Amino acid sequence: MIPGLRSAAARLAAAACLAALSATACSAPPEGATATTAPAPTATQPPATGVFVRLWSGLGSPLAVVAAPGDPRVFVLDKAGRVLVSPDGDAQPMPWLDLSGDLATGSEQGLLGMALHPQFATNGRAFVNYTDAAGDTRVVEIDVDPSPSARAAVTARRELLFIDQPFANHNGGNLVFGPDGDLWIGTGDGGGAGDPNSNAQDRDSLLGKMLRLDVDAGGAPQVWAVGLRNPWRYSFDSSTGDLWIGDVGQNTSEEIDVVRGAATVGAGIDFGWPAREGDRVDPDRADTASPDAIAPVLTYPTHAGGTCAVTGGFVYRGPVATEYAGEYFFGDACSGEVWTTNAMEPGTATDVTTRLGLPPDLQVVSFGVDSQGRLYLVDLGGSVYRLESGN
Repeated sequence: MIPGLRSAAARLAAAACLAALSATACSAPPEGATATTAPAPTATQPPATGVFVRLWSGLGSPLAVVAAPGDPRVFVLDKAGRVLVSPDGDAQPMPWLDLSGDLATGSEQGLLGMALHPQFATNGRAFVNYTDAAGDTRVVEIDVDPSPSARAAVTARRELLFIDQPFANHNGGNLVFGPDGDLWIGTGDGGGAGDPNSNAQDRDSLLGKMLRLDVDAGGAPQVWAVGLRNPWRYSFDSSTGDLWIGDVGQNTSEEIDVVRGAATVGAGIDFGWPAREGDRVDPDRADTASPDAIAPVLTYPTHAGGTCAVTGGFVYRGPVATEYAGEYFFGDACSGEVWTTNAMEPGTATDVTTRLGLPPDLQVVSFGVDSQGRLYLVDLGGSVYRLESGN
């Protein structure tokens, strides 16, 4: 993660190191099926009325915005290990939790994700994903006093998952509670060019996977899907339960994957990496490409007009700017562009649109949704935006 990237030229020059995402400057290719491939998404519709408005600035290096059901607060994660909290979603965030003493924060490391238990308001259970001082992944449950307060009163910590990381990049890091109540954990392939250790397809490895963990029943995480490179951000559609994943590409393709009703789908999904990258098959690995691998619903070139790494977002179900209802928001970390699409099957992304006039120097590293369904955009440069109605 490079907090200082500003000009388009600088963003391109440093794309390989940006924000727990790309490391694209070293790698190989791969195909998919009939996924939509475009020379980076372009506008196909007139401007809509919804606009992103900057809510906060000067936040350091924010990486995520999270919330809990029924809780008006908004929590902002900083790469360095701090969690800030906004009491009502509008007031300037204040320090709430500080894990900085436990972390490595170089390269694509740091405090990468947090999820609050669906009953957080009563049980105070928070879950964080970070790289420890040695650079390894740890998913830890932290019990806090859930009552609104300026600082979290930590009462207990329990480690749920440890993954030895062979490289400093491709750590994944997102944590999401699914409609099944399980904690979903996306992991990168461990880093290096082209998944050199073949982790993503190794079912005995936890790298390059989508895991699910029943945190109430305990036990070990289940490997639900294989074949991911770096699923930096993913989310469930709050209306349909569909899982949308933004998987960061290497040399050729950024991709968006969708699994309908994912929480009801059994384990065994394969997203194809490293034999497949987006909608391309690596000719050197064609003999290992699974014919059953899920094709992305949308891809775009990894290096086109300043792009370098996809940032997955959310299907919008919020109370304002309702012209976006049912559309999926996603962005690119280097170009700073934000797009929407309603693609649900490979080849159906006919209305990928660039309709939001955000500043040109954004480093779009995350999106978030609060308990009211309002959509947030996180800029690694230190700002958080919220989608508002332009009417």
